[in-house]
Amino acid sequence: MKDYRRGKYQVHIEDNGAIKVRPGDWLSKYSAAIHNNFFSIHEFGRMGRSGQIEPVKNPNLIYAGETLYHIPTHNAFVAKGGIPKPAAPSQPMSEAEKERRTIEHLQGEFHLQGQHLHWLHTAHKIIEVGSTATELAEIAGLIAEGGAAAGAATVLQVASAVLLPIYSAVEILNANEIGTRMFGMQAVAYTTTAWAFGDPTPGPSPTMMGRFKGQYGEPALAGYRQAWENSSRATTKNLEEFVAKKRMQKKSYQVLLRAVGDDNRKALCLRLLKGFEEEFREGSQRDFWKFYYDVGYPS
Repeated sequence: MKDYRRGKYQVHIEDNGAIKVRPGDWLSKYSAAIHNNFFSIHEFGRMGRSGQIEPVKNPNLIYAGETLYHIPTHNAFVAKGGIPKPAAPSQPMSEAEKERRTIEHLQGEFHLQGQHLHWLHTAHKIIEVGSTATELAEIAGLIAEGGAAAGAATVLQVASAVLLPIYSAVEILNANEIGTRMFGMQAVAYTTTAWAFGDPTPGPSPTMMGRFKGQYGEPALAGYRQAWENSSRATTKNLEEFVAKKRMQKKSYQVLLRAVGDDNRKALCLRLLKGFEEEFREGSQRDFWKFYYDVGYPS
């Protein structure tokens, strides 16, 4: 007998290939536990009336309590010492079919729809080369968690829930000086975008620094530079700590952030900046805040 386990997925296989189906089991979960993908479902079958293992005709219909078989393990058992080899599907599975089965599994397991599903599709495309079931499950779980936190709200509110660990970085900023605080928030958005894409951490926005210099003079720039450095440092720290706390791969959260921005740096940064609008209740402050995101990234 052997227990296969990858991340949250596991399956117990007897020496003869038998698998006792438990509530909540899917063939794609068995595939994830053994191969770290969701599409090697052709390797599982049922015992037919002839005493031979027959492939499961409908992979979406398996029943708790029934016995299925992992075909390569069963064949090796029957052959008494044969080397297990993956059973070949009746027809080669195309990349499009692999993607379809992967998305179908994650959509069903994590109950994703609408914008959540769009992010999952985007995330899959970002990491499809060498992607694994454990990575994709981490990403889908984060999307579902963020969606639950935001309820059935707008895209921006859902994104804000997913990005909540980032927004907490603003707590270090000086709440009494609105301009400095806003500049620090811009640093949070810029730093997060760079972190998500694996870019070097950016310095203060040259465009904004030029505007401040023209309006307040050179001496005032020191406070803005300090706000940027403090916010940028805290953002990176928060991101790394969030990944460690969740015990996830750093790449998984980076890919999710990229998916939130449709894998576009400027779009992600803008979404982050817009997410901060709730910090400013007064109309004049909110209008002033929009002044920060008309410069684009990484201007």
